[in-house]
Amino acid sequence: MMKRLFEQRRLLISLVAGLAPGLAVWGYVRSLEKNHEERMSLVSVLVAVHDIPQGSRIHPDLFEARPVPKAYIQPLCVPRSELVDEKGMVLYENLLPIASGEQLTASKLCRIGLGGGFSWLIPEGHVAFSLDLPPEKCAGGFIEPGDFVDVLATFEVEGSHSSRSVTTTLLQNIKVMGVGDRLIGGRSLKKTSQGRQEEAFLKGPDEGSHILITVSVRPYEAAVIAHARETGSLRLVLRPVGDSKVVEMGSVDVASLVGTGVKESSRALGLKGQTTQEALETWSKSLEGLLPQKKPR
Repeated sequence: MMKRLFEQRRLLISLVAGLAPGLAVWGYVRSLEKNHEERMSLVSVLVAVHDIPQGSRIHPDLFEARPVPKAYIQPLCVPRSELVDEKGMVLYENLLPIASGEQLTASKLCRIGLGGGFSWLIPEGHVAFSLDLPPEKCAGGFIEPGDFVDVLATFEVEGSHSSRSVTTTLLQNIKVMGVGDRLIGGRSLKKTSQGRQEEAFLKGPDEGSHILITVSVRPYEAAVIAHARETGSLRLVLRPVGDSKVVEMGSVDVASLVGTGVKESSRALGLKGQTTQEALETWSKSLEGLLPQKKPR
């Protein structure tokens, strides 16, 4: 009898030992399932019906409620009830553009009348730097917010016996944040009618007037521009759309311009291999036959 009870106890212990790992695994899997179910449960959030330009008034009709899994909800989502006051007046405008289908978050909004300030538009790690230039030194005044430019500087460099003028490319592919009171994204610091803006664009800048152009640069780059502005002359050149290449650029002076011109002419005349001075002399002699000769009096 005792032997039989002992065997039954051994069998019971074996069953419990075998079931324990299985129960632990089942409990773990079940907790994962519950966590997944909770994360994937749908929550209604506001998303943009279409693209919303920067500086627009955030009216509830611009958004629709859409079920989104809880795990994919953006922080600081704004409910529809907070977009208007008790009288139905719109409370917010957007500091940054909102793409179609994008969730509405408080990080892109500011109260109407309070404004977000220009500082909201500056990328992280950058500062805004303004240059007051005549049209001929900023692509004829056709630079617009959102364009990219290169910054050129011309200095008078003192030598041992004389000074020489040198032009160098200081910075490349610099983003324009604002032109005058017009900011990137179509926002304006002043309320100007569309007709006046088009008239001003077609007319162009007034003769002798300067254009205030604000660019986004890193702090050290701002110091470079500031020093160059105080010690030399600055000029902005406009880049074509899609050109973001940054290439190594050397400085340019009169000697390098003459040397380049002589080298190009030497190639055309078949004078390759001659020194610059030799090529210049040969080039000058070749031009003598083309110039009209003075008749002796």
